[in-house]
Amino acid sequence: GVRLENTNKGGFTSGDKTAKVTVDGLAVGDNNVYVTVTSEEGTPGIYKLVVDRLSSDATLSSLTATNGVSFGNMISNKYTYTTQVPYKTTSTVATAVATGESYGAIVEPFTTPWTINTDNSTNTKTTYTITVRAEDYQYTTTQVPGNVQHSQTYTFEIIRTAPSKNVNLSTIDIDGTQITGFSKTKYTYDLGNVANATSSINLNAVVDDTLNNINSIKLNGSNVSITPNTSITQNLNLKIGDNTIVINVLSEDGTTNKDYTVRLHRLSNESLLQTLTVTSNPSSTLTPTFNPSIDATQAEYKYTYDPNVTTISISASVKDTGKAKVRIVDANDASNTSNTSSTLNTSSATFNITTTKVNVIVTAEDGTERTYTINLERTKSTNNYLKSLSINPGTINETFQSTKGDYTAIVDADVTSTVVSAELADKNATILSITGDSGFNFGSGNKIVISTQSEDGHVNTYTIDVTRKKYAIATLDNIKYTIADGTETSVKNFNKNTLEVLRGPLEDKIVTISRINASLTYPANFMFVA
Repeated sequence: GVRLENTNKGGFTSGDKTAKVTVDGLAVGDNNVYVTVTSEEGTPGIYKLVVDRLSSDATLSSLTATNGVSFGNMISNKYTYTTQVPYKTTSTVATAVATGESYGAIVEPFTTPWTINTDNSTNTKTTYTITVRAEDYQYTTTQVPGNVQHSQTYTFEIIRTAPSKNVNLSTIDIDGTQITGFSKTKYTYDLGNVANATSSINLNAVVDDTLNNINSIKLNGSNVSITPNTSITQNLNLKIGDNTIVINVLSEDGTTNKDYTVRLHRLSNESLLQTLTVTSNPSSTLTPTFNPSIDATQAEYKYTYDPNVTTISISASVKDTGKAKVRIVDANDASNTSNTSSTLNTSSATFNITTTKVNVIVTAEDGTERTYTINLERTKSTNNYLKSLSINPGTINETFQSTKGDYTAIVDADVTSTVVSAELADKNATILSITGDSGFNFGSGNKIVISTQSEDGHVNTYTIDVTRKKYAIATLDNIKYTIADGTETSVKNFNKNTLEVLRGPLEDKIVTISRINASLTYPANFMFVA
């Protein structure tokens, strides 16, 4: 527009009563043209003519965007801009500034934020436009004769990068050390055994491509609470036995994932028994009674067995089946202790009565040992009975009974002693003495006394009253005579059997004469008188 203003400022002058001037080099915006008019009397009047030249600048000075989106600086005469953004960038808020904003240029309103195309299967490019209207665009030719309206449309293309499918890890560290044999393309690791004292480990895992995240960690099938990230450091508590750690890496678009599995075995230090049994025939009782719930504090036991027992059998089973081993040894036999190998879960052994102490040794999976001691004590026998009793020569009249103490027997007239055969009912008992087994007199009253003693010291007595038969005829055992000096001398060639041979015929009333070719028997009923 053109406007005329009264001013006292100096400016363009001309001596003519009328003046016409062409003003070149008008700048965009207000331009001041001064006209001085002098009256006839010489008084000057100065007029300022302000000429406003409309701006035709329809360019952008800048375009800024959020979420890391950048199109760079605006370049003269360049109206299409392309930029590439990561897959994770799904939108941006754009702000545009017109170059001629101070002269009235405007940016046509546009929708923001811009949504970036997420359909990677069809098109990864998203296009938005921005139109700038210059100052002159706001005036019509009617308003400003000869005016040309200027505007410019800018095109902005955003290319979203395809999602990363690299779901590998670059490292897996345990307690600050990378696991042995790690490779980003190896997905299963067996680390073997760790000590029982290792109750937890510090796990660190880092993705190979930071566009993706470690999405989850599972320990023995249960999720560990984590926030998905490119690097995770997590303390994991280990249980006794097998532990399985699964680390899941998820691609940024959520469609691809990979599991890394780490296995390790925490050794058990459980060295307790579940059962402990001692048996014999006849049976007895282990004291105190074995109780697996308190056996950790009870390590010594006693088994008192019957004196008739010949062997004791011991069996044991471990509490930690499948891991712990057990062996049963004679505690006083060094070679047995060192040479007996442990067996998994259960063990049994049989000992004779010479063994007085047995060790049951439990070896935990990690080598920890616990020893249970069983003291074997044999009860002293109270059995002081005989199992059998006989004499020879001679016969006991009554049937022998262990609990019967008095017996009778008869021996021939010529028997003056006998051999007593006495068998103990208990091998641990003893026969203290056998008396009266010789020097038998004719008739009864010859007492044989057998004294026995039990292992615990109790004495028992068996008595046999032996009756020695009398001869049917009287015979002499010897004939002696005394000479003048008082010497007693036996008659030479005296033999009582001279008369003894007649005893049979006298008693049997017969006599038998035997020769090579025949034997003859004759009556012999006579009386011998001497």
